[in-house]
Amino acid sequence: MTLLGVCVEGEVRATAGAGLPAAAASGAWTPGPVTYTTDKRLVIAGKPAVKSASCTFTFAGVAKAGTPPPAVADSSTVTLSAKPSLLRTGTDLLRDSAQAQDSYGNTLAAAAAGPVHSG
Repeated sequence: MTLLGVCVEGEVRATAGAGLPAAAASGAWTPGPVTYTTDKRLVIAGKPAVKSASCTFTFAGVAKAGTPPPAVADSSTVTLSAKPSLLRTGTDLLRDSAQAQDSYGNTLAAAAAGPVHSG
């Protein structure tokens, strides 16, 4: 069984995707801040362990049709939730290499660097 690190606040990265909303000809996604749900009963290197993380990505671009083409705005929220593991704290915790992605390619990825690992 492979042991994976347990994530703490600050160890989930948001990466903007390249997919476009249906009405858009061009534009870009921008990630907002990553928000965490934590388990304050397990503190690793001074930071609480993470149960889940989410991020709202916002899109700004221009439409396919119109003269001049109107602006297109959209948003998408990606949530990364813990999967069951052998570490029992009363709740499952987010572990290294966990990932979630929406249909536009916006991604949340966990990268745990701490000393606590779980199978």
